[in-house]
Amino acid sequence: MKLFLHIPKTAGTTLLSILDAQYGQKNIITYYNQRSTQLLDHLDAYLTVNSFAAMIGHFPFGVHEKVPGDYEYVTFLRDPESLVVS
Repeated sequence: MKLFLHIPKTAGTTLLSILDAQYGQKNIITYYNQRSTQLLDHLDAYLTVNSFAAMIGHFPFGVHEKVPGDYEYVTFLRDPESLVVS
């Protein structure tokens, strides 16, 4: 499963449209503006019953611990060189 960790102001909307075209909207979990952590708390059980190719949104690093099977994180950084230097 691809885990697209969206850092605000780093092309998340564009990435979501690319993922929709690549995998199909029904094969992607979107996790934005959630009022509850219920999905993340029970992600392992949810993924056991449902099959998804990717997850995108504002979720913390570490969500992979609830992903059965293989996973891969992807993210975008704005001005990464200046962030590393600082």
